[in-house]
Amino acid sequence: MPAARDPYFLYAASNLGSFAGLLCYPLLLEPAADLPAQADLWRWAYLGLIVLTALCLPFHSRSGPTAAPQRPELASGPTWGERGRWVLLALVPSS
Repeated sequence: MPAARDPYFLYAASNLGSFAGLLCYPLLLEPAADLPAQADLWRWAYLGLIVLTALCLPFHSRSGPTAAPQRPELASGPTWGERGRWVLLALVPSS
């Protein structure tokens, strides 16, 4: 798919999925199920997520050690200034 290389295509797809979820809940799920049924649905969905995540653990441990970074300045990780900048940049869309 040629559009898959474009990150803005993926951003738009994510927004479309979020918008569909926001519309589907009050139009489909809320009228069809009362609050206890919705709570059970979310409980089972969360339990399923935990089970699927646990099933991924054996595959993760088989991957072996990762290669060291080629650039020495990346070996030590980000500085505290870089981390602070990332946090401030993450706050911008919410403000």
